[in-house]
Amino acid sequence: MKHITIFFFIFSVFSFNLKGQSINIPDQIKISNIENKVIVKGTKILINESKDYVYYNELKRFQKDSKNYFQVIEIPNQDYHKSVTKISNKIDELEKQGGRIRIKKELKLGFYDAYFALAPQGKDSEQIILAFGDTSFSVLVMGVFSNDEKERKEITDLVLSTYYDENIKVNINDNLFYYVDLKKSEFELLNVMNSFGIYTIGKEQLVGNGIYINNFLIGVLPNNLNGFDLKTYS
Repeated sequence: MKHITIFFFIFSVFSFNLKGQSINIPDQIKISNIENKVIVKGTKILINESKDYVYYNELKRFQKDSKNYFQVIEIPNQDYHKSVTKISNKIDELEKQGGRIRIKKELKLGFYDAYFALAPQGKDSEQIILAFGDTSFSVLVMGVFSNDEKERKEITDLVLSTYYDENIKVNINDNLFYYVDLKKSEFELLNVMNSFGIYTIGKEQLVGNGIYINNFLIGVLPNNLNGFDLKTYS
């Protein structure tokens, strides 16, 4: 699937004072110790290993507890420079409406152009947003964390350790967590987006008016999310 922009969080406006000082993000972040990073299965993304954040492959989500978590999304064939404009515009709109942005910044993450922001999310939490890529792919990392200096530094350091290795060979089936028998069907697996398997007849692409062709999706959720209430998950 091409040109899909996923934006999970709703930006809300609050006029309260954010606790703590603004965080300092350099103009260029060099990626190091690649051999110590872990691969986000089913993607070309690597990230530092964490003893506190547990990874749930079904959701491509790293989670410490119900108040501190982030999700990693790789979108092949999407031009980063087009998709990041929508994200930065949302941040600018929030700021104009009175939302107090801790930081919004364009930078270089390794070889790639990137955009990073910390924005309010209620009185006791904040959102973290990282987008990077080039004309051939886009990566979006978004999460929520407690409005606390220690939590902010931990999740920021982890998110900014994200690395994209174009040489990784991805097996699309690594993103599936179920089995469906299609031997007698004309439907085939087209793609896996986030936790959803997308099926079309003969792998027909869903582009332009093609979004109206015969297709179906299958998605799953894990039965335990380290204290996260699935009833409130969306």
